[in-house]
Amino acid sequence: MKRIRLMAFVVLLLAAPGLAGVRGTEWGMSKKQVRQIEGSPRELGKDRLVYEDRLDGLKVGVVYRFNHREELYSITYDFYMNKKERFFMIHALRQFDRISEILREKYGPPESGDAYSDRDKKIATLVSKEPIIEGWEMDDGTYMDHMLEYKDVYNHALVYGHRRLTDEYEELAKQKEMEKF
Repeated sequence: MKRIRLMAFVVLLLAAPGLAGVRGTEWGMSKKQVRQIEGSPRELGKDRLVYEDRLDGLKVGVVYRFNHREELYSITYDFYMNKKERFFMIHALRQFDRISEILREKYGPPESGDAYSDRDKKIATLVSKEPIIEGWEMDDGTYMDHMLEYKDVYNHALVYGHRRLTDEYEELAKQKEMEKF
């Protein structure tokens, strides 16, 4: 068990944000630069690249998102779940808690969402169809949000992003939406 925890910790260290962003990348990189690091994606979109990997032994989709200037602004780990985990809260919550524990060991308590450290509060939140979100802010402008939500099935994700680039992208998206009126 200790060996598994150590391996999980090493995986998170490698995936953790720092001066180089996440997974050896830097915020603002182009798709071409990310592909040079990651190789050929499983899926290629106008504003994203999708890869598959494992995090703490769990299969994940790794989604790189790019803004209108084709700059990397966000990386999301979408945790795959089997049918039982996707439809049964206790199974999805067990997976969430497993990753949450590792994140708390590495980064300390989250700066937002710490109210969810109590299991009963988590269950009540999910029953009311609200997402559970734990968030950390890093010194270099990187944020990290760990979340579990229910939208027809349970979705578990870990999102890294650059605050300025993400805010800029979201503001532009709102402006484009307003132009439709």
